[in-house]
Amino acid sequence: MLQVQTLSIQWYLLLVVASITNWSLETYKWQYLIRNINPLTFGKALRSVLSGVAVAQLLPYKTGEYFGRLMFVKTSHRLNAGLLSVIGSYSQLLITMLLGIISFIYLRPIVFSNTLLICLVLTLLMGFLFYFLLPSNHFKLLSTFLNSALIEKLRQLVNVTSVSELLKVLMISALRYLTFLLPYGLLAWHYGLSMEASLFHQLMAVSCIFFIQSAAPNFILTDVALRLTIPVLVFSFGNLPITGLEYVPGLLVYIFNVAVPMLIGAILIMFAKYKQT
Repeated sequence: MLQVQTLSIQWYLLLVVASITNWSLETYKWQYLIRNINPLTFGKALRSVLSGVAVAQLLPYKTGEYFGRLMFVKTSHRLNAGLLSVIGSYSQLLITMLLGIISFIYLRPIVFSNTLLICLVLTLLMGFLFYFLLPSNHFKLLSTFLNSALIEKLRQLVNVTSVSELLKVLMISALRYLTFLLPYGLLAWHYGLSMEASLFHQLMAVSCIFFIQSAAPNFILTDVALRLTIPVLVFSFGNLPITGLEYVPGLLVYIFNVAVPMLIGAILIMFAKYKQT
């Protein structure tokens, strides 16, 4: 922990700037997605996003995020807004999977077969295919299995989206991914956590960590535990000795990128409830 205390102020400024950029991009993405059904100012969209962060940790896979965001959406638009929020989260997951699978193949932190590799690549391709086919309005087959009212809502939803809009959302998600990848990778490089000293190797390791974490059912009771154990698995592969510093970069990024915004979001929710009474 002595090394953590010797971090210069520049590192903390980097974490603050990265966190602000991260949530500003997410706010802009949410504002862009919802603009046609429930336009929000940037400030209100930011409050919506931060409220979602506060609720996200209460349910597995951060599904609580949608409930927090919808507090700032008109009741009549909440179903469509919820579906649009899913699209935004799905785009972020696709970026995490794309770079994560590449890093997973590159680093090979565990022994895996070619079958697993093929399954991962096929899953990724199907994920992107489904994402870009959303505006195609092919819902007739779905209507035989699902409630017709839900299918109608889906049809209305995709009428306000297009492939070009989905591509823009994906690009915003990619930029947002860099805002937590780079600080984490730079800190890992600073501490020399991986077998190789290059920054590229550290970034690949961090991308692999994000990929493994995204597959786990993380919520408030397990999120911190996952952020402590998975980095040790990835950074210590190759028989590197465990120093106890493997979790430090991730924990710092978590504090600035999740814990502080979650606290702010919780305060905003309490204030919103107070205003409603």
